[in-house]
Amino acid sequence: MSYLVAAPEFLASAAADLSNIGSTLSAAKSAAAAPTTGVLAAAEDEVSAAVAALFAEQGQAFQALSAQAAAFHDRFVQTLTAGAGSYVGTEAANVAVFTANPAASPAAAGLAPLQSLNNLATQLAGVLGLPPVTTPFAGDPNLMFQSTNFGLFTNTSVADPDEHYVATVFSNPLFTAAATSGFESTLGRGVPGQTLLTFQSPVAPFLNGGIALPVTDPLAPLFTALLPLGA
Repeated sequence: MSYLVAAPEFLASAAADLSNIGSTLSAAKSAAAAPTTGVLAAAEDEVSAAVAALFAEQGQAFQALSAQAAAFHDRFVQTLTAGAGSYVGTEAANVAVFTANPAASPAAAGLAPLQSLNNLATQLAGVLGLPPVTTPFAGDPNLMFQSTNFGLFTNTSVADPDEHYVATVFSNPLFTAAATSGFESTLGRGVPGQTLLTFQSPVAPFLNGGIALPVTDPLAPLFTALLPLGA
């Protein structure tokens, strides 16, 4: 069963809409530049001059921030456009695989959309400035990690597609909460065929515990594809 539907026309349409919005915002920013950065003093006294200078300074800061936002917007639109192209390329590759080897096409068709989604997630992660996915174990290059800090919290996502293993760990100095699906042999973590939810706290040990569910995550392939975004 497929969990994904490739719709490159929707991505392309969204990219076009975002581009039009960006053009409108850019025009409005340009129109506001002169009156907001060159504010004239209401009178010739020092107070009026100081107020005018303050408003002009705020206008200049707004223009600088708007320029950064516009640059980010352009990169985001380019990423969406590239993602649409990636999906189109994947569909073409699927047709080629089916033509060359009809027997192998179901497996290839199942993996290709996930790879395209992973490529798009990687591009978006780069645009958003998220930490890259790492593979710290040379003997197990498919074991992947992505960690993101949120103040005192750290979220670490782990995936090993070969062993159908995924995990998410939230940690800070007060506690560690983890969810694992399946078993990962290199780490020695998890349980085959089970999803584990655990909570450990060095300051409140009476809360320590866990729950074992006799199922694994059916969306593990999607989780793995979105790992660059800290899924």
